[in-house]
Order: sequence, then structure tokens, then C-alpha cells
Amino acid sequence: MPCARVYGFLTILFIYWIWKQKRLGWIGTVAIALFVITVDSLAVFSVTKFLGIPAPKVAAIGEIPYSMLGLVYLLQNHIRSKYEI
Repeated sequence: MPCARVYGFLTILFIYWIWKQKRLGWIGTVAIALFVITVDSLAVFSVTKFLGIPAPKVAAIGEIPYSMLGLVYLLQNHIRSKYEI
């Protein structure tokens, strides 16, 4: 699955940039979290079948709350100011 490899590579890259306190790491991590929430929400409602995206419904149980927690953390004022967002 080439999409999973690209997703995994981008996740590692953005986490590395967050570790190095780069602004692009914050932006990329927020974008990935929003993507995961969107695709998993669509999978729950079986919309991904029409789009041709393979996304199991079971994965949404853990991925949506985990991504939302990450977003809540990243969107705090002191974190955004750290990355000059």
C-alpha cells in the first residue's frame, strides 16, 4: 500500500520537525490530524466506499479521539506561540 508508506513517511517527517521546533512540523501535524479525522469520519458513514479509499471502520474508534487530543494540544495558545502560528 503506497499510500500508507507516504502517510507514515510524512508523519515521521513532521514529528521530526516538531521535535526540532520547526513551524512546518506544527502545520503538517495539524494537517495530518485533520486528514485522519476526516477520512475516519467518512469511513464510519461508509462514504469512503464511493471514493475508493480503503478505510476500516474499526480504526476510527481509536484514531479519531487520538487525533482530536493531538489537535487540542497543538491548538493551545502557548504551543501556537512557540511555533509562531
